[in-house]
Amino acid sequence: YDGEVRFSDDFIAGWIDALRASGKLNNTIVVFSSDHGEEFKEHGGEGHGHTVFEEIVRIPLVMVGPGISAARHTEQVSLLDLGPTVLQLAGLQPPAEFGTQGRSLVPLLSGGGNPQEWDHSYHELIYPTKGIAFALRVKNWKLVSIAQDSYGRKQQTLLYDLSVDPGEQHDLSSKEPARLAAMRETMKQVRTRQLQTATPSQTVPLDPEAEE
Repeated sequence: YDGEVRFSDDFIAGWIDALRASGKLNNTIVVFSSDHGEEFKEHGGEGHGHTVFEEIVRIPLVMVGPGISAARHTEQVSLLDLGPTVLQLAGLQPPAEFGTQGRSLVPLLSGGGNPQEWDHSYHELIYPTKGIAFALRVKNWKLVSIAQDSYGRKQQTLLYDLSVDPGEQHDLSSKEPARLAAMRETMKQVRTRQLQTATPSQTVPLDPEAEE
């Protein structure tokens, strides 16, 4: 793991140096992120693709380039927002097939925007051989709904206060029934909106080489 991190550091450093040497770095947007985190027994397992706890869904996002102010943001954003953001920074309009799920982060990156727009995030895991789970975070409260996972958990609804329990170890669902009910209703609305705005997938024929 350390070797992979070092290899990535060296590769990215060479890439940045090449951009700088070519004179293009000042007109380039550099984005560093990840598609998921890794679990190391925090919730009983290892790897990823099993849960929607913070060690899996909270990932780095670093953006540097023209139109991006130097700042550290604590607002909750999504990888769905990356496409619209990069296109707007490049002066382009998102294509229709992007749908409306992602939001451009340009107002946030330029030092403006309403922080209330970024106070929640939604996550879903639909991986039948590993797990099916959903999560909604509103500010520091997080609701996790597990249909099944590969660790034997099923049909569970968990509630955490991340301000005092960032590791999600103390379920408060039985102690906060009103908040639980409110967040379950919000999650229902978010999931409904996601389904309504999702772009239907299309069947694309594969040529023999791609299929092989």
